[in-house]
Amino acid sequence: MRRFIKLAGIFNLIYAILFLIYWLLYGVFLPFKEIESSILPLVSDPDWVWINSIGAFSPLFGLIGVTGLYYLQVNKNKFLGILGFILTIFGLAFGTAQLFWETYIWKIISETSPDLLDYSGPLYSNTVLFGVMVTGGIIFSLGYFFLGIASRTIDTIPSFGLQMIILGAPLFGLAPLFGPIQQLIRIIGILGFSAGLIVVGIWMIHIKSD
Repeated sequence: MRRFIKLAGIFNLIYAILFLIYWLLYGVFLPFKEIESSILPLVSDPDWVWINSIGAFSPLFGLIGVTGLYYLQVNKNKFLGILGFILTIFGLAFGTAQLFWETYIWKIISETSPDLLDYSGPLYSNTVLFGVMVTGGIIFSLGYFFLGIASRTIDTIPSFGLQMIILGAPLFGLAPLFGPIQQLIRIIGILGFSAGLIVVGIWMIHIKSD
């Protein structure tokens, strides 16, 4: 099983790096200053699909990575561990689905019915859709938070890595709730979560074999 832990560590490392690269590219290449009334300038940008494809596929690596992290403490903190694991899996699945929707479906909408992407249009003003997006972020945040807490029972896991995951995931996932400062909160969360996952992933890769 140690081989799987090492593999999960590699997947955690890949997920963290892709996660960080995705948001870096998102901020550098896409025209954020032009989205005052509509998301259309972002979606219609020629870099939209390839950049968002990185974000859409990266959580798939996280699914394997989080499974290895859960296995490490499965016999020590059963309730909190399983709760965190289930929520994290659901959160990653929500995130993947949302990014696939935004990457490919929104691109089609931008070319056929661009008015739908106005902030006052049926997509952004739809409370059900907004609720699903916020729910995904909450589940993602709680999942990594609880699993991070549960994993602290393993003394050999780097404390810094777990602390960054515990703090970074909620800041990233709940950033939309912070209104005008959500971009700053999201950046802090992205950096913290990625750093924590990288540290933990490297530790998992170098874990001693049986």
